[in-house]
Amino acid sequence: MTVSSRVRLVATTVGQVSSEPEARPPRTRLAPDERQRRLLEVAAEEFAGAPYEQVRIADIADRAGVSKALLFRYFATKRELYMECVRLDSAELAAAVDIDPDVPAAERFPRALEVLLDFIERRPYSIPSRPAGELRRHKRTVREIARINDQLVNRIIERMGVGEGNPELRLAVDSWLLFARTSARRWTETRPFPRQRLIDLQIAAFRGAAAEALGVDARPTPAGGEPPILP
Repeated sequence: MTVSSRVRLVATTVGQVSSEPEARPPRTRLAPDERQRRLLEVAAEEFAGAPYEQVRIADIADRAGVSKALLFRYFATKRELYMECVRLDSAELAAAVDIDPDVPAAERFPRALEVLLDFIERRPYSIPSRPAGELRRHKRTVREIARINDQLVNRIIERMGVGEGNPELRLAVDSWLLFARTSARRWTETRPFPRQRLIDLQIAAFRGAAAEALGVDARPTPAGGEPPILP
């Protein structure tokens, strides 16, 4: 083979290699409910790892092994898919942090915060405390996220053994939830001090705000003590 022939052969081979499309997951036939589950699994991972605006539907479709057209047959919009992921993640988190009420508050609260911190470490953008960016323009989304947050506020107040009619306490707990999520997310970025120190700070912040709203001393409630139950 001449030199020029070898050059042409190498050039042809390189061109064939470079023109090959990037490998994608094979597309397989699944039952509709299985396909929907797969889409939600992939979407939940994508939305958990980046802000809403940075997640691309095309990436979700590629990872799930479907076309964008098929994805939109299951979820009409990106926002609809996102909110379904938020609902599922919120339900999972609510169940995980719902520690047995018979466990003393001094143990129950740190356990719940450990669960919250674990969740945020794995899924930092999964459940927004407040809609941000593009999501703020959609009233339905804003109301749905507020409803999910209110459910968690209600459960915390219920476990304190007091009624839900105190607006100061509701504001204190709602604001504390925002602080707990934000501080946990920021802590995971650099871990500037031990994990237990973060939990201690979060508990102290809750105890101080709740006690001030209720007009009681900011001291942990002993096991078997009367409400309000403070950690």
